[in-house]
Amino acid sequence: MNPQVIGGPLYPIAGTTTIRADDGSSPLIPLQHPFVFFGHPYNYTYVNHNGHLTFDSAWYSHTSQRIPVFGSRDFIAPFWTDFDNRQTGWVYYNQYTNGSVLHQATQDINDYFPGLNFNATVVLVATWYEMAYFSNTGTKTTVQAVLISDGQYSFVMFNYGIISPPVRNVQAGYDTVNSPYHFTIPGSSFSNNFTGNYSNFRNSSNVNVLGRWVFRVDNGSRSCVLNCPTVPQTTTPQATPPVNPQVVGATNIPQTTTPPWTPSVNHQVTGGTTAPQTNQVTGGSNNPQTATPPWTPSVNHQVTGGTTAPQTNQVTGGSNNPQTTTPPWTPSVNPQVVGGTTAPQTNQVTGGPTVNQTTTPQATPPVNPQVVGGPLYPIAGTTTIRALDGSSPLIPLQHPFVYFGQQYNHTYVNHNGHMTFVSSWYSYIPQKFPMFGSRDFIAPFWTDFDNRQTGWVYYNQYTNGSVLHQATQDINDYFPSLNFNATLVLVATWYEMAYYFNTGTKTTVQAVLISDGQYSFVMFNYGNISPPVHNVQAGYDTVNSPYHFTIPGSSFSNNFTGNYSNFRNSSNVNVLGRWVFRVDNGSRSCVLNCPAVPQPTPPVNPQVTGGPLYPIAGTTTFRSLDGSSPLIPLQHPFVYFGHPYNYTYVNHNGHMTFDYSWYSFIPQKFPMFGSRDVIAPFWTDFDNRQTGWVYYNQYTNGSVLHQATQDINDYFPGLNFNATLVLVATWYEMAYYPNTGTKTTVQAVLISDGQYSFVLMNYGIISPPIRNVQAGYDTVSSAYRFTIPGSSFSNSSAGNSSFWNSSNVNVPGRWAFRVDNGSRSCAFNGVPVELGDSFWSDSSCATKCTCTSKGLQCHSQPCFFSQICQPDTFQFSCQTVQRQTCTVWGDPHYICFDGALAHFQGTCSYIVSESVSHGINETQFQVVATNNHRGNNRVSFVSAVDVYLSNGQESTHIRIGPNKVLKVNGSGASLPVTNGSLAQVTRQGSFIEVDAGDLIVEFDGHSTLLVRIGLNRKNRVRGMCGNFNGDPSDDKVLPNGTLALNDNHFGHSWISTTSQPGCGSTDEDIGNEMNDCPFMQQYSELCSVITNTSGPFSACHQHSDPHPFFSSCVYDLCLYTPANGMLCSAVSAYESTCSVLGLDIPEWRSALQCAESDPCDSLNCTENEWCGQKNGVYGCFCDEHHHRADNGSYDSSITCASSTGIMSLSRCQLFEAGFYPSTLHLRDHSCNGIIEEGRVLFHFDNEDNLCGTVLRSNGTHFIYENNIKGEADPHDGLISREQRLNLAFCCEYPLTQALSMAVGINPLESIVNRKIPVGVGQYNIRITPYQDAGFQYPLAGDGNTGIEIDQEIYVEVRTEGVDKQQLSTILDSCWATPVDIADYPVRWDLITSECPAPADGTVELIQNGISTVSRFSFRMFTFTNFTAVFLHCQVHLCLLKGNNCSNTCYPGHHERVQRDVSYHDTADISVGPILLRQERALPRGGEVSKSSASTPVISMVSLLVSLLTAKTLI
Repeated sequence: MNPQVIGGPLYPIAGTTTIRADDGSSPLIPLQHPFVFFGHPYNYTYVNHNGHLTFDSAWYSHTSQRIPVFGSRDFIAPFWTDFDNRQTGWVYYNQYTNGSVLHQATQDINDYFPGLNFNATVVLVATWYEMAYFSNTGTKTTVQAVLISDGQYSFVMFNYGIISPPVRNVQAGYDTVNSPYHFTIPGSSFSNNFTGNYSNFRNSSNVNVLGRWVFRVDNGSRSCVLNCPTVPQTTTPQATPPVNPQVVGATNIPQTTTPPWTPSVNHQVTGGTTAPQTNQVTGGSNNPQTATPPWTPSVNHQVTGGTTAPQTNQVTGGSNNPQTTTPPWTPSVNPQVVGGTTAPQTNQVTGGPTVNQTTTPQATPPVNPQVVGGPLYPIAGTTTIRALDGSSPLIPLQHPFVYFGQQYNHTYVNHNGHMTFVSSWYSYIPQKFPMFGSRDFIAPFWTDFDNRQTGWVYYNQYTNGSVLHQATQDINDYFPSLNFNATLVLVATWYEMAYYFNTGTKTTVQAVLISDGQYSFVMFNYGNISPPVHNVQAGYDTVNSPYHFTIPGSSFSNNFTGNYSNFRNSSNVNVLGRWVFRVDNGSRSCVLNCPAVPQPTPPVNPQVTGGPLYPIAGTTTFRSLDGSSPLIPLQHPFVYFGHPYNYTYVNHNGHMTFDYSWYSFIPQKFPMFGSRDVIAPFWTDFDNRQTGWVYYNQYTNGSVLHQATQDINDYFPGLNFNATLVLVATWYEMAYYPNTGTKTTVQAVLISDGQYSFVLMNYGIISPPIRNVQAGYDTVSSAYRFTIPGSSFSNSSAGNSSFWNSSNVNVPGRWAFRVDNGSRSCAFNGVPVELGDSFWSDSSCATKCTCTSKGLQCHSQPCFFSQICQPDTFQFSCQTVQRQTCTVWGDPHYICFDGALAHFQGTCSYIVSESVSHGINETQFQVVATNNHRGNNRVSFVSAVDVYLSNGQESTHIRIGPNKVLKVNGSGASLPVTNGSLAQVTRQGSFIEVDAGDLIVEFDGHSTLLVRIGLNRKNRVRGMCGNFNGDPSDDKVLPNGTLALNDNHFGHSWISTTSQPGCGSTDEDIGNEMNDCPFMQQYSELCSVITNTSGPFSACHQHSDPHPFFSSCVYDLCLYTPANGMLCSAVSAYESTCSVLGLDIPEWRSALQCAESDPCDSLNCTENEWCGQKNGVYGCFCDEHHHRADNGSYDSSITCASSTGIMSLSRCQLFEAGFYPSTLHLRDHSCNGIIEEGRVLFHFDNEDNLCGTVLRSNGTHFIYENNIKGEADPHDGLISREQRLNLAFCCEYPLTQALSMAVGINPLESIVNRKIPVGVGQYNIRITPYQDAGFQYPLAGDGNTGIEIDQEIYVEVRTEGVDKQQLSTILDSCWATPVDIADYPVRWDLITSECPAPADGTVELIQNGISTVSRFSFRMFTFTNFTAVFLHCQVHLCLLKGNNCSNTCYPGHHERVQRDVSYHDTADISVGPILLRQERALPRGGEVSKSSASTPVISMVSLLVSLLTAKTLI
């Protein structure tokens, strides 16, 4: 669907829609080109339901926060609020790398940011379309975010459509990690000029386009959009806020960089500072539990003079003190913090305008800098982009690096002295280890660095050479007996880094990752260290902190001295300034030869009594509280509710996840409506540090695979299932936290054959738990979920015996679920019902039930008129009578019941189908279609359909006229209509449907007619739809049963007696124009969407032959071209034929730029009008039978009574002349016309509705005068084709008696004069304009030729005096200027690169490069604020021999086809001027005539043209 939205400067709404969900998101969207967002290149994005986009992961936040958030993500928020589109609204996203949207974005950015020479390569349009606010489903809000990039520059555009008043806060703008760059759009709930009505979004802009805001968001120059002067970036020194400050008025603005393209937002900052956000912990000891590796003794360790004292183990009883992993060189850490908390870094902003950032040119980093002091490895390699709180891009590791059991293939070097693996991290405020956080990271010197002016961040990898040899030697020295041989070394150096905000400081540190594939090490090297002004944390930490270490000298260590000399003067390997740690999964024996404590060994293939368990075997995870397995690559993909996964994680707390490990130990009730897919056989708070093991094993052959195959075929018969993958995850004798004496065993088994996926949950012995338990599965946004009875959150008892005493497959202790593409969560009378399945509950078919993600939903819905209630495979269903379809559409084409195709353009009434050989009590019918011309006399379209029905004494006549005007038995009727027992008439989509049981007639009121009859009518019908006998060869028969000679003979034979006299007299034979179609191949490609076997209609091909529709589509395009909607009409006709068969056709309209809904529906054209398109606008044209008594005055009439007047004009004649009724008014602009029965009425009176009426007297009469005006809209562009209408009319009366009136209408339209100077050129090239498409009647120079603004002008360029057999004339380009200067800067292109200029859709290139004559046409225009038009063309001659001199310009697509042209010579020619004639009043002759009838209305528009010749400019 391509929905159309009224209001707002929206880009096209098209593409993929997300799954409807509250607080949902799109899947990961790979970007076809990277998008750089403030220095960070992103390759994918997420469109989240609550009005924002993110890059690293989906985000479900529904509570908007004030920007700057100072958070951990980059995000773009056009309208961040709590949306809920479960019932109302859609989220669309679409990417464009070519086509009109790309061109529009290029043009827009160049308009708003001139001087960049921008050329978009990717545009992503995300639309929140008619979204409802939670929990108000009646609201509808439409907004867009558009990402635009050319690879160098990046822009974000916000477009605002209709916005309902929200019920919650709204935040609009963008923000970055830690908020160095952010902006809030005025009108947001948190902005100072928030009004609450949200009109500011649609009524304001920073680019002078109401409802649009545009921002440049890459790393380029931050020059202003609105031509404001660039202000250099300044940084206000950081201040420390008071403790527990009192805030009066507005808050201070934290440290940010405001891009200078952002207009001033009138931020008022008064008094006070913002207090830092803190967490308060009150009372008691809340010591976290962390895993203690068995080789780590407790430490009371003193470091003196760079050496390490011996270590001792002290184990004492007492309270629940935290268990931590403390390497033996680590002192106890009980830091004292005196005097409040450290305030976050902020900039104090007091009054004045926003300070803008400008980008300082990047300096060149030193090559291999040398550092005095410290045991540093070489400083070399790649440097990051200088930025405050920045990071490197993702760094792919040339070999994997194992970090405490987790294998990583990439890393990030972050500016603030730390490294991470999963994503970059911008934190500049160090925290105390252990953090018990969600990331693994390595921190040689975590503090607030700022290298925007001073310092560089280097990183380099080595897989051979001297650095690898040095690392090998170092590790073998520090960790003897490993026989280590490094295969990978990554050196990250923070070189001469300055502290924020002190640019005069310089600190150099290194982190070195070293690995041989089995063992992994981290080395910290310290060079010169300036005394820092912020806290420093040095060491490493892991997810949930089972492994962590703090280097002595850190701000948070007990021996912190404040001078940081300890980093350079201490070591754990006897090399001052160097610390080295082993960080893989191997033995954690001490570096300094301390005794190692062995790991417990898990049992091999343990046997469990009770429960239907699969074998317990395979790999065990590391014992830890709230831990997880490493990433487990699956040997075959596992599809989980439509999402194929290639890996999984087995988490310690009784659940499995796919995207990443998950440490949650507090179970939540399903559905969670969360952001992850999860399988939870027994989600609770396990603790296996002392008791229990987590096993996982995969099988791709053998007995387990055979057992799984047998089990699935037993539980799900009929699938012929053959397992190819089994993964068994076992939580074996797991203890509950903190009760180590408990033992519980459960399993989750993933089973797949590549097509079907299943999950088994097996339950062994289960100890009575002491916390909640959740068992089942859930999905992202909870589209599919299930809770096993016995869960704490289920209705069953909490005794948990239900798990191994119950089953859904008759095997106690086992639950089995199919989890590939369907959920089995519904049941009816104990029978499972699949998600999405519908049925009627009983034989009355009064209630329809559907299995949804919320369970079984039932509501009243009886069968339709022509359906019957029948038993089905499950319960009952409303079954439609099987029918065959005849389709009549286009100009027009008849696709018969049996598939024969006829083209017939007659304009009478014709019997489409009628019944014969009737049975007893069987309804007789006749369907008659009336065709009319539209726009020309060569073709026709169905304009009205008559359906005659009778059965016994009952009969009816139903007429569906043009534009869906309905009459029943001659009288107007409103839908729906039930006509006795014969028929029911309803609206079905864009069609009016007559349902008469085994006959259904559908007509769209425009051109498409469907006649559908039941199979019982086979071989008992006749007419232009054929006899329905299964044989297409005898469909085209005459009423007497003989075969027709051709389609015309066939059509004329079925003329109806209801035809109007004289019908068909104006028909013209189209001849063999199909044979002369110049773009047959291109049109065939366009129409191939119908026949494409992998296209949107492929499912319909076996039910309805697409080839007649395809050939008819090409037929219509050859006669009309695609520009007037014929392509859309052709494809829609096949879609309608497929849809009535019950087929669900995928969306296709956006690709062909077809409107989703019928634009004619809202126009209400009358029976004497037809809806069509003119200059890109839909309106009502006059039917060929429309009364045209005075076409020059738009069939005007006037009624005068007393002191009032009513002027009436023909709507369709106005539209045909280019005037739209909505733009017309009287002298008073507020007095618009109203439309009644196809007439535009204007009313005035001399009392309370003057409308600018003037009363005057001429001595014998008094006269009321007014004018109907149609003024051009204000136009800021280069040219205008708008016409102006000025119809003067009056009501005049004798002074003695008002008996009659007289009328004079004097339309004054824009008039231009053309005068062409004479000149002689060297090439003897002549340019001549013509009046007609046949180039037979040149525009004369005697002033007698009439021509209007927007009238088609035909131009011929002819080369004389050359060999016509050798040379051809090619128009390279043609353009217009307002003065006689070819290179004048004000110009309008008509032809560029030998093809019509894309900006002017009126140019048609008729002939170019074929002979010595080139021809084109365009519609006349004027330059704004100029009165003359001069035409110029650049011409060259092409040698015909051996070259393809003719170009192919595809209609509707201004693109050139590459060709090889040999240029013989070139020249420029010019012609002009064409002068705009001044408007003047038409003379009245000094008297006013009086008549009992209206005075004839006079319309005069003329264009004076002089015969022109060409001059050649050398």
